[in-house]
Amino acid sequence: MEPVQYAGLLLINWNSHVHAICPEGVFTESGHFVHIPDIFMHRAVEFWQERVFALLLDEHKINEEIAASMRGWKHSGFSVDTSVRIERGDKAGMQRLVEYVSRCPFSLARMVSVTDDGKILYRAPHANCVPFPLSGDKTLMAGIPRNFEVFEPLDFLAEVTQHIPDKGDHQTNYFGWYSNKTRGMQRKKMPKMQQATDMDESDTPYRRKLKIAPATAEVVRGGVNQGGLRM
Repeated sequence: MEPVQYAGLLLINWNSHVHAICPEGVFTESGHFVHIPDIFMHRAVEFWQERVFALLLDEHKINEEIAASMRGWKHSGFSVDTSVRIERGDKAGMQRLVEYVSRCPFSLARMVSVTDDGKILYRAPHANCVPFPLSGDKTLMAGIPRNFEVFEPLDFLAEVTQHIPDKGDHQTNYFGWYSNKTRGMQRKKMPKMQQATDMDESDTPYRRKLKIAPATAEVVRGGVNQGGLRM
């Protein structure tokens, strides 16, 4: 499961990134789960970086010279974090994680007020003040520490509307064992197993609590039952 996010954590600035909820291992063609507790993080970052470069090159957004230069940057902007782990059977933890990674980039509760001259005050989710934008290291100047932003009306609309996806864009994608194609093929191969797992759960309390589509609930339930999950 891979939800795409475009908003930053603090305010509503543009910050394109991807969350991925995946099993801590791989599935064989027969459906057997193989646990892989650790991955080589540097290889994951390299893979992620090269796939993005390949996309930008195919779309003619950059050329090979720019890509080669970016590969040598100390702060390339590419990183992979797997510090969040959901233990087997932790459905409450999975619910919190799914709600976080699929959250809306904009919150009406954080739009505190409109000033007398029509400006909008939008606050961060936490009271503590942090520099915005953040500094990568001592050579980069950080922004002024604050927990809010004041917008002109048109600037506020511009910040919000930049997060509206294009028509037809999928904001949550499924890959590998959890993709629609693979799950459909498995249903054909294992009809008896599918009948056992396809009990009438279209409106169970768990799915209503998650407020997600049945397909997503199936992915979440299957991953948690198989073992640990990482983001």
